[in-house]
Amino acid sequence: MRFLAAALTVLSSAVALDRAGAAEALVIPYGQPWEFLNPMGTNPRVADPDFDSTWWLSAESFQSDYNGPSFSTPSDGSPGVVTSINSGTGSGPLGYGSVDNWNGQSTPLLHPFGGGPPIMNMGTVLTTPNNSNRKGSYYRTTFYTSQAFTRPIIRCMIDDGAVIFIDGIQVARVNLSLPAPTSLPTYTTVALGDGTTLTVPQSTEDTLHTIDLSVEGNQGTPGGLQSTVINPVPSLIAGSHTMAVFVCSFSASSSDQLMALQMTADDAGILAVASNVSRNLSGTPGNPLDDTFEFDATVTQTGNGTQGWTSNAPQRPAGSYGQVYRFSGFPATGQASITFKDATSPVLSSILKVDPPPAPLIIGQALLPGQSGPLPCTSDTDHAWVQTGAETVQQTNGGGGAPHLLKSVPVSIPAAGAAFEAILEFEDASSAGNFETTDTFEARLLLNNGSTVNEVNVLPAFLDKNSDGILNGYTGSDYNTHVASDEFNLAASTAEMVWTEGIVISHQIPPGTVSAQLVIRAVNDHLSETFRVKGVRFAPVQALGDRDLDGTTDADELSAGTDPFDATSSLKVSHVRNGNSIALSFPTVASRAYRVLSSDDMVTWTQENQNSIIGDGTVQAFSLISTSQRKFICVQVKRGLQAFP
Repeated sequence: MRFLAAALTVLSSAVALDRAGAAEALVIPYGQPWEFLNPMGTNPRVADPDFDSTWWLSAESFQSDYNGPSFSTPSDGSPGVVTSINSGTGSGPLGYGSVDNWNGQSTPLLHPFGGGPPIMNMGTVLTTPNNSNRKGSYYRTTFYTSQAFTRPIIRCMIDDGAVIFIDGIQVARVNLSLPAPTSLPTYTTVALGDGTTLTVPQSTEDTLHTIDLSVEGNQGTPGGLQSTVINPVPSLIAGSHTMAVFVCSFSASSSDQLMALQMTADDAGILAVASNVSRNLSGTPGNPLDDTFEFDATVTQTGNGTQGWTSNAPQRPAGSYGQVYRFSGFPATGQASITFKDATSPVLSSILKVDPPPAPLIIGQALLPGQSGPLPCTSDTDHAWVQTGAETVQQTNGGGGAPHLLKSVPVSIPAAGAAFEAILEFEDASSAGNFETTDTFEARLLLNNGSTVNEVNVLPAFLDKNSDGILNGYTGSDYNTHVASDEFNLAASTAEMVWTEGIVISHQIPPGTVSAQLVIRAVNDHLSETFRVKGVRFAPVQALGDRDLDGTTDADELSAGTDPFDATSSLKVSHVRNGNSIALSFPTVASRAYRVLSSDDMVTWTQENQNSIIGDGTVQAFSLISTSQRKFICVQVKRGLQAFP
């Protein structure tokens, strides 16, 4: 493999800055995601001869030049298999074993920048190699700086030693000595001892060490944790950067290893900030590909220079500090990126990256005169709702707490009124319990008659058993004897069952209504619980009810478990009569119970099957004997598996 020399991207150290105006900012938090490679005993150089000279390269060079063991592929590794590797991605701090005087055992040492509770435990626990194989581990991360920074400072707990690279340059060593400034660490490199008893300094486990990367030379205290800045880093330019860290033990029989690292830096002069980001639907809410977005941008300065800024944006190539400028016309299919530079000192720069606002959710269709087309949701619809199909909106794991809002845009209603209909689905995929009382769902129409807005509850009254206008789950002992208290559990399924149930909500919007909006507020608190809103329709009066036109209403299809969007999915009974024997066949659906009724006069009905026929997704058969010249036969279906009344 060829080796590309990399250059650290820094600002010129000759740039004069007003240090009194500089502010320290967080660049890498303790909880930064890292890719890691933790061998179980075999030197990675065995599989990749140039591993030692490539694993620490900058992201671009690493992608083209590294061909060693994968950092990103998740693997636990096996301590008993020395050729295996523990690898993957995890949040810091990272390590294994029980680090003395930390790890929740004593005084907390890691304080997040800007405040908050101290970090007491590892973010990612690695696999501990067997004794005599606890040597070195490798870490990589990419971080982004939106502006230029000066004087980067690392605060770290390293157990026992480390070498730190930034953008493919070895910048510092912690409690570790190598023959020359250009020497690279290897898997067999060990950390320094204390110089007297040949043991690792206690300060690796009870001291938060600070390294000023802008100052070349040795830092630390004699007999304690040492650090040496090999290639000083006075500044970081705006853009993406790579940090790579090698962590090694003092001894291959060491009981623990730790890499806890945070980096801050000082504001280097200018900062661009976006606000008031908005999306332009270009008149086609159903086609997000032609959307654009726009935003306000403000560039401020903290260093020298008073001449204003320049940018690479054709719309606004120059401007003044502190003023707000509107940038527009960016395709919503990707991120906008603008580089701002100080007009006097172009080395002072700030890169502004702005993501487009998400496309509005399409909740259904408006099928009314003058407004036929997709029905989008308003911008204040909560992000807990997501699009899962052309007209299906889903909320999973809303996180509990305040209800999450889902609201359609207002729909103009003709003078004669209109019809509203939608399908709601409630799904529980847990095998241990169902919706709890903290889970709620309400659906209302806001009807505006020109002077007042009236809220109409469109949930079926028969489901709302406590008459509070909201559907609730059930939390309490013995769920299976209280299934009726879970208002989402239409089929009275037990806690062990996985199920999906749907209902139709509808309303005839009266004449004189100017506009109508559907508003849903819902809460669920677990990944196993899902609400779906499907096929919302605002249409002329009496135009709804059987959307697949198969002769069965949407409500009856949902009750039967068939698909109201598919005309081939329905409960249709076939029969063959041979003398007095009548053979029936009909499709069944899981979580549904069926019975066969017969009558000679369609007044008195008799159940023919002794036990309920349990649906399993197949076509099932049933035979009966009749001596009558004519016989009326009905197959009845109900939600759930409980016996028919």
